[in-house]
Amino acid sequence: SGVVRAQTGQPITRTFIVRGLNQGTQTIKAETVGSQRLSSVGTADITVAKDFVLGAGRLEVAGSLFNIFNANTISDINLASGSSYGQVLNFLSPRIFRIGVKYRF
Repeated sequence: SGVVRAQTGQPITRTFIVRGLNQGTQTIKAETVGSQRLSSVGTADITVAKDFVLGAGRLEVAGSLFNIFNANTISDINLASGSSYGQVLNFLSPRIFRIGVKYRF
């Protein structure tokens, strides 16, 4: 079986930090929410499994491949105004291959 997922990028809003206020440090939105978006995300996953009769039970061998095309879409950036604004904080997880064995009795 397989899964294809596509979604629009997360809405982001630039912020700035104000220090020295009576109520403490505050983060203020510098733009309207959603005025910018991260890139859209598209991934594809697939799983292949086979059952075998083994004695009184069943043995299942499965293999899954996640993020088949190894997309490295940015999923989070630094939103605070300043020299590090836009710095990448996180990417989509890399391609992952998982194998498994399950015995049912």
